[in-house]
Amino acid sequence: FFFFFFFFKQKTAYEMLRSLVGSEMCIRDRLRIELEEQKDQFDRELNQYHLDYAEVIKFEDTESAQAQFRAAFELQKNIEKALEKAKQFNDDEELLEMKKTEYSTLDKLNKDFKPFCSLIFDADDIQRSMEGWYNNSFITLKTAEIVEKIDNWTEELKSLNEQLEEFKEQGDVAVDLQAVVKDFSQHLDLIKYLRSEAMREEDWTQINKVTPLELKFNDEALTLTVLINKGAENYMEELKEIWERAEKKLELEKSLKRMKEETNKKKFETYNYEKAEITLVRNFDLLLKFVDDQIGTIEGMISSPYINLTLRRACTAWSNRLVSLSEILDELSRCQKTWQHVEPMFSLEVVQLTLKLEHENFCEVSAMLREETEAMGADSLVVPMYLSLIHIS
Repeated sequence: FFFFFFFFKQKTAYEMLRSLVGSEMCIRDRLRIELEEQKDQFDRELNQYHLDYAEVIKFEDTESAQAQFRAAFELQKNIEKALEKAKQFNDDEELLEMKKTEYSTLDKLNKDFKPFCSLIFDADDIQRSMEGWYNNSFITLKTAEIVEKIDNWTEELKSLNEQLEEFKEQGDVAVDLQAVVKDFSQHLDLIKYLRSEAMREEDWTQINKVTPLELKFNDEALTLTVLINKGAENYMEELKEIWERAEKKLELEKSLKRMKEETNKKKFETYNYEKAEITLVRNFDLLLKFVDDQIGTIEGMISSPYINLTLRRACTAWSNRLVSLSEILDELSRCQKTWQHVEPMFSLEVVQLTLKLEHENFCEVSAMLREETEAMGADSLVVPMYLSLIHIS
């Protein structure tokens, strides 16, 4: 009985194992069949993409190229998805121990379509951008962005012209777009001069004095087309001269702002003089040199031929403040140095008994110095201290 029971169990286990193996093979076969069906559908989609490609590249001029923008965009998106799907098919084939399918035609389609797609996108971008640049309010134009786009188009169209050498009609479209970009480039100086952040209302007033253009500052109705029709480019020398002066004034303004920011960040560096239990400043010399250098710079700015009355007054006010700051720092520095020189002497008991009046005066000065230096604190800002001292004075 035991023998027959053992035989029966072994047979059952074998059949179960064979059944499991058979089930796995059955599932794999079904997955392979499903994958083949998906690949067949994918092949039909690729055939359609090739047909779409043949239609999309049928353009002869910039207008017809721009008309293909939507179709080119959809085809590009479909090709990108197809490349991802092809990779997924290859991964599934490896998992199911199938021979990998090569999609060389898809890779070739992707490579062949790229220059046409770029040209179509450029045609649309150029047309839309330039329409806005010519006709939108002039005060909305941003010189740096326009220059960057012009440079990118110039470089890309040159490359596309070379890539499409075998396709005459499409290559001619690239040449036509190059001419459009080059023609617009002639207006870049006009945009640069009048859209500079340095150009203020007083500069536009000066333009109207030396030209008959009659322009209004920040006029929302003004466009590049209007400027061209007014003949603004006939006065480029006058505009350039005014722009250069405005740029110099702006640089002076920025320099003054930087100087104030640098000065306002300056701090006293203090240390504890333990012998007399007093806080002293260690960077008076560096602060004085910095302030003196600033005074020299500001005096040079005041004498600049490009400075206007408003900026001259601001520079003069700052110069006066720097001079006062220098005088106070110098006075504090000399006081501290003198105190350090005589302190060892007045710390002697015999001197205190002999020179009682002088010692009393020294103690009074020490108290004042201690009050001032302690008020400075560790790494305290120079300018607030200077303002408080001015107020005390």
